Amino acid sequence: MNVELSERLDLIERMIHEGRSSSYYYGWVSVLWGIGLLVAYFWDQAAPGARYPWPLVMGVCGVINVLVMKWHPYEGKTTWVTRALTGLWAAVGISMFLIGFLGAASRAVTPAGMRFVMFMLLGCAYAASGHILRWRLQQGCALLWWGAGVALLYLSGTGQHAVFAAAVLVGMVLQGVYLMILERRNKRHDTHA
Repeated sequence: MNVELSERLDLIERMIHEGRSSSYYYGWVSVLWGIGLLVAYFWDQAAPGARYPWPLVMGVCGVINVLVMKWHPYEGKTTWVTRALTGLWAAVGISMFLIGFLGAASRAVTPAGMRFVMFMLLGCAYAASGHILRWRLQQGCALLWWGAGVALLYLSGTGQHAVFAAAVLVGMVLQGVYLMILERRNKRHDTHA
């Protein structure tokens, strides 16, 4: 292998590592939206027919997300990997917003259908992130979201509530907490280096 090719491969590996490290910063986003999903879902279940749980909770999560990003922006290197992942997650978020608000408002999509589509979109985003970053954690989350989405199609009542809660807790909240821990370790390592 020639030196130029070796240097290019090293650069690609460093960019993938930087992309993975930058995703640690976004752990708080995963925790925020995971908790928001749980609050909205169970509030909606407790008050059937109420129109405000989802728009209110998702709106509050959106405002918090924007404010935190504004006051505490990502300070790491921006590479093509971080731009690709930011674009991917923004596209998924916008798609989920449109399906959730327009699908519900038009009554074209049932709540169960929206949850299924939401889980499939999350699976796609995690699968793509896992592939870009070569990260099995993200790939495992994709399988979790896809499996939970399929399970939601065949379950009802308590089974559906349990699958929804477990998928969001593991795939968003716990995974986000794990990313936040990795970010702290990374910062600690950088300050000691």
